[in-house]
Amino acid sequence: MKKLILIATVLTLSPLVASAATLRLLSATTTAHVGDTFAIGINLDTGADSINAIEGGLLLSPNLAVENIRLSGSLIPLWVTQPTVTQDGAVRFAGILPSGYQGSGALSQTGGVVGNIFTIFLKAQREGVARVSFASGTGVYRDDGKGTQAPLVTTSLDIPVVSASGAITTAVVPKDTTPPEPFEPRIVAGSPFGSSGHVLIFSALDKDSGIDHYDSAQSVWGNAPASSLSWHRVTSPYVLTDDAEAHYLY
Repeated sequence: MKKLILIATVLTLSPLVASAATLRLLSATTTAHVGDTFAIGINLDTGADSINAIEGGLLLSPNLAVENIRLSGSLIPLWVTQPTVTQDGAVRFAGILPSGYQGSGALSQTGGVVGNIFTIFLKAQREGVARVSFASGTGVYRDDGKGTQAPLVTTSLDIPVVSASGAITTAVVPKDTTPPEPFEPRIVAGSPFGSSGHVLIFSALDKDSGIDHYDSAQSVWGNAPASSLSWHRVTSPYVLTDDAEAHYLY
């Protein structure tokens, strides 16, 4: 009787494991020297699901430093949180695939990775094991109109870091030659955002190196030189005061 129960359990669980989405960390580097930089691709295999959203984070061991993050070739068309290094050294990200995506990680004929989320370039700072793993709370969501969280398997990556030996190996970060998409800020009623006046909403899309931040300035002149303005960092939605609505906004 016990054998029959065990077999039934295995048959029930196996299809669930086979259909789960998987987030993988891919790197051509198997061993690094102190001072080397190398690239890791974050890759999504959706399994049996169609996925329309992803969120989470990467955890890096203390002997690693982020040199660059690139979005070139990413399957994410809309970032809610562009991959960003936090104060605690983690990398947080969240993105949406409005039409859904279903596919697996594979190399294309041009060498690109199908299913790539983004690519991170890391520098090995000290000897030891360099570990990259996904943070708790990392998840993917089905394209079912309900935002149902899909089963997810994540992998970690360990790369031994040994003492420097000879020339330092540096991963080549491709130049960003792709211009951002057209930038079209809009002024809308502020009530949906908890404001009694108007707000400015904006989101620029750069499919390669991404957007670092936004700066804004005001002037009574419509053709003021950028160097003459007082700039400050802003985020969307940006609440427009009465004074702001009486000025040109840059």
